[in-house]
Amino acid sequence: TYPSCQGPREYREAVMKWVFKGYYDLVKDNFETYGAYSMGGTGALFLSFRNYVDTGQTVLIPSLGWSNYEAMIEQRNAKYDYYEMFKDGVSIHVPSIINKCEQYKKEGRIVILINDPCENPTGYSFSREEWVELINYFNVLAKEVPVILILDIAYIDMEKDEKSRLFFSLIDKINKNIMILICFSASKLLG
Repeated sequence: TYPSCQGPREYREAVMKWVFKGYYDLVKDNFETYGAYSMGGTGALFLSFRNYVDTGQTVLIPSLGWSNYEAMIEQRNAKYDYYEMFKDGVSIHVPSIINKCEQYKKEGRIVILINDPCENPTGYSFSREEWVELINYFNVLAKEVPVILILDIAYIDMEKDEKSRLFFSLIDKINKNIMILICFSASKLLG
């Protein structure tokens, strides 16, 4: 049996400060935050699917991605569909993400997983422009249906500082009705 990984309040606060770094106050000022701790990033992803995906619901995942996403979603008795990662080999295919969200909003809720920065297996990190375009779209979409964004940031500290927390620099632009689940693992950094 594993012991609790929740840890004392000081530990939980230290993890959040590590993840958000210079954007910690921005995040805390704009969102209600809660840290739920698991054994690794896989556990965090599994808990996200288990707690926020309904049986039979579709989760949108990247066309090039970690195959365990599929297995965890299937464990939930849910479905998945792919959005295309790249439109020209060098930038994220934002129209594909938007089209997939439009296709599945009839389910009454959008659950989308984005692996950024340093996406596994491509190593790609979203640009500021790509995030701004997606955030603007998600804000409009959230007026029609609930949006749950699962952000897999397992490789966050493998990216250069200025890009590693780019999403967090824009977090105050996100509609507060959008639920953001941030799945972080220290195993890539401290292992």
